[in-house]
Amino acid sequence: MPDAGHPDLGTATATDEEQTMGLDGKFDAKTDQLKGKAKEGVGSATDDQGLEAEGKGDQAKGHLKEAAEKVKDVFKN
Repeated sequence: MPDAGHPDLGTATATDEEQTMGLDGKFDAKTDQLKGKAKEGVGSATDDQGLEAEGKGDQAKGHLKEAAEKVKDVFKN
């Protein structure tokens, strides 16, 4: 029997699960953006145009994911 300080973890509501998924998506988007920024920087510093382009692509992917998460947030509320 759970006490007030330790609720039963097996009783998560759909809202709790949706919030967790939203945070996962936002974290994933930011990870792509930061990874892309790093690749772009290394590519630029080493004059590797391919790596620089890959970094820009990763950043764009992260921005698209972030925009999708914002749209999801609008429809949740």
